[in-house]
Amino acid sequence: IMQWLGAQAESRAKQYRYRKDDFLAWLGHLALRMQTGAAGQRLQVSFAKGAGLMAEKFRPEPPATPEEAALRFLECAHWSCGIVTLRSNQLVFWHRTFQEYLAARAISMLAPAKLWQNTRKLLYSEEGREVLPLLAGRMMAVARDWLQEELFEKLIRDASGNDSLAKRALAFAILSRMLADLRSTSFQLTEGASASLAGLGKSVLGIFEKGRARQ
Repeated sequence: IMQWLGAQAESRAKQYRYRKDDFLAWLGHLALRMQTGAAGQRLQVSFAKGAGLMAEKFRPEPPATPEEAALRFLECAHWSCGIVTLRSNQLVFWHRTFQEYLAARAISMLAPAKLWQNTRKLLYSEEGREVLPLLAGRMMAVARDWLQEELFEKLIRDASGNDSLAKRALAFAILSRMLADLRSTSFQLTEGASASLAGLGKSVLGIFEKGRARQ
């Protein structure tokens, strides 16, 4: 769907010379910033705020500023691509899944250090419930070699060492959902990672114990 909408936007906005991949990459960056802000997931922004969130991706020729270039792009995107739109004068993604998928797509294209920083943050947040399974599916297609070591093994190891029962429980639920979404593929955890995940699952059974659940 995203590929088709990006191609439609490129066709409709020929005069701006934006390519399909520009729409997907730049809106992906916006989606990621909206998904991982300090206050949690944000579902709408003003044009000015949105331009500020994605200005770092633009390198316009002077005298235009990056913020002006980003604003020009967003004004074009909202009528041309069907990925974002206006509601009550606020810019929103047509569907929350669009925002979550494009955020996952953006993460999959990050350098290893930033990929780890974002995935670890999402593992312990409600926003990660949808984004990380989508990321796993995306990486299965474009970076399968990283899926095992850079995603699952690191996240399982980090969650297993977390002192917070609540965070371990949330992480176990998200990791299990990621694996469930990959069930139709050939992906399998290594024996060591599978055993570690099982141990993580046992460690969160405390949420069903009256005394520990209170914590």
